[in-house]
Amino acid sequence: MPHTVGDVPSQELETVSAQDTLISAIEVMFENEYTQLGIERNGEVVGMVSYRSISRVLSILRKLGADKNLPGRQVGIAIEEISPVVKPNNDLIVLFDILSENPYVIVQMEEDKPLEILTNYDLLQYLRESIEPFLLIEDIERSTREIIQDAFPDELDVELQEFFSGKDIRTPDEITDCSFGHYAQFMSQNWPQFEEYFEENGDFVRKLLSEVGDIRNKIFHFRSDSYDSNIEEELLKFAHGYFQRRLPAT
Repeated sequence: MPHTVGDVPSQELETVSAQDTLISAIEVMFENEYTQLGIERNGEVVGMVSYRSISRVLSILRKLGADKNLPGRQVGIAIEEISPVVKPNNDLIVLFDILSENPYVIVQMEEDKPLEILTNYDLLQYLRESIEPFLLIEDIERSTREIIQDAFPDELDVELQEFFSGKDIRTPDEITDCSFGHYAQFMSQNWPQFEEYFEENGDFVRKLLSEVGDIRNKIFHFRSDSYDSNIEEELLKFAHGYFQRRLPAT
């Protein structure tokens, strides 16, 4: 199923009344760390106000010599269109084009539901959470390979081929052909060569690598029904730090 705009967490658009002053809108934005607000009139959002639109109108008012009465001006003087607008079922890719040129996008929810807003930061957080498990797994694998290469500095490819020959797992040509299943078997059954890198025993390391391998398979094969993001991402973070701390000194 393709990713859609609705997959990225958005927030209900906060609004101020069109009768509010520009100064009060700025105060609301500052106090709540908003970069934009909706402008509401008679229960309907009629436009937006943002730091961008405020800066623009302030420049114009100064140029016209009309900035003396700024505290009393209504927020509507800095209004901008409710644009761009997307729907939750739009393809996620549209956000990349829109948010490359705009700091936010308005999400038009189902009828009678409030407008929501989605910012550059929201998309960045979503992407970070989406790709972080892949990056952690890649780093864990790199660290594991580095430890193995340090423990077997000579003829590692031959060692691997001889070890796995005849076993019920594919024989790798070199370490880059190995899976986490290979790493777990090879390290646990050659534990004397790896003891110096770890405080725990070989069975602990074997189980940890096997768990990482299982999680990797779930993620890479999109088996989300069996993937518990909270527990398994914590395990990945633990394994990442665990193997990073045991890298040989360079």
